[in-house]
Amino acid sequence: MLVAKEISIGLAAGLLLTVAAGWLLKFAWRQQWLTETWIQIPIVALALVCFATAQLLGSSGFIAAFSGGLLFGALAKKHRQEFLRTAEGTGDTLALITWVIFGAAMSSRPDRVGRHPFYRTDGCRIGACGSGKHEGNAEA
Repeated sequence: MLVAKEISIGLAAGLLLTVAAGWLLKFAWRQQWLTETWIQIPIVALALVCFATAQLLGSSGFIAAFSGGLLFGALAKKHRQEFLRTAEGTGDTLALITWVIFGAAMSSRPDRVGRHPFYRTDGCRIGACGSGKHEGNAEA
């Protein structure tokens, strides 16, 4: 029952926020308030707001952001490419930042150096262990 409640709250949050955002974007588009510079903000902001709202309500932010994105794609048929073209670059940048932070966190932990799954302190690399190919062994 708890899973169904979390899914339904996330779904409702994503859909309701997307309908409201779609109405606001349509209004701003008709008023010509959106320029090419500012058109990239609403999509990313909508995803973040859907996620945060669902999390605050005790539900799944991923379901809210996903369902909101699906609905937005269906509602914004005419201008979908304009919105998504600019939001895609923002998404790629955020993904890059995520992987850089993850890599920095994994490599900067001195207490985990000997336990890293791909590199051991004895100089043995994965795939080379047992074959005599150690970094310190020049004749192997």
